[in-house]
Amino acid sequence: MKNEIEVLLQKGLISDEKAIVLNSHDTETPFSVFWELRFLLYLGITFFTTGIGILIYQHIEDIGHRILIGGLSLACFFCLVYAFKHRKAFTWVEVENEKFLVDYALLGGCILFLIIEGYLQYQYSIFGKDFKSAALLPVALFLFLAYFLDHRGVLSMGVSAAASYFGISFSVNKFNETYDTDSLIFVGMVFGVFLMIIGWFSEMFSLKKHFAFTYYLFGGNLAFISVLAAFFTFENNHLYTAILVVLSLTSILHARVSQSYLLFLMGLIYGYIGVTAYIFTVLGSDAGALVSIFYFLFSCGGVVYFLFNIKKILKFNPEKSI
Repeated sequence: MKNEIEVLLQKGLISDEKAIVLNSHDTETPFSVFWELRFLLYLGITFFTTGIGILIYQHIEDIGHRILIGGLSLACFFCLVYAFKHRKAFTWVEVENEKFLVDYALLGGCILFLIIEGYLQYQYSIFGKDFKSAALLPVALFLFLAYFLDHRGVLSMGVSAAASYFGISFSVNKFNETYDTDSLIFVGMVFGVFLMIIGWFSEMFSLKKHFAFTYYLFGGNLAFISVLAAFFTFENNHLYTAILVVLSLTSILHARVSQSYLLFLMGLIYGYIGVTAYIFTVLGSDAGALVSIFYFLFSCGGVVYFLFNIKKILKFNPEKSI
């Protein structure tokens, strides 16, 4: 930084007094390592839980099931107790916890809970063959903890568990089996729109307003991807294109109200993909080949122009955007 200041000083772009102030700020201002520490803590939790999984897999016969379950349960219990002990009073607004270790203890406890539940299901089949029922418990637990202790990471885990329950995801060992993809697509659309409505409800009524981003992220992507999947899977392209256009316009219009870059980009990008696919489906291969060069040239140029002028067009306020 010192060299850059000297260059500016030599070119006469800053005064001597300003150079002294900049040098003083550069040498005396403390450097924050807050985000670096948070990243290392998240990384540590990931490595710790991954190591536990590898330990169970490699040494299950030597250690014993009961000892492992007891140890994992004890670690999960202490993590959750620590998080509850240092929690702040419940409120519908965002809670700033001074002891940031509480967030990581809660996250670690929830991950350990999933490991324990999966372990018990695999070893003792406590839920039988109905794997969807196994998702109900973490859904209820994670959503409760996310709201009560104000944790967006745990909220993401709860939403993912809810998606698993409704059949959005499926296990790797059944990947080659036949699935009812039609039902899966429709469930994805309905569940995605439902999550976006919850995000809007949270935002409009200030009920954990900061959770809206998580709901928009999961619900928006799920809804748009499901509609695009329906477009390429089923024959009624007009209906699903209309649904996609409605979702895109709703997302873009609400982006201005909520100051959300996420909603704007989802509406623009997914809408562009869907409308482009519809146009070339209607035109056919021959006509589509003739207009493709001009279409992509002007449409991509329009999208780029819109992105570069997003703040001016939509009057975004950087301080309020999410």
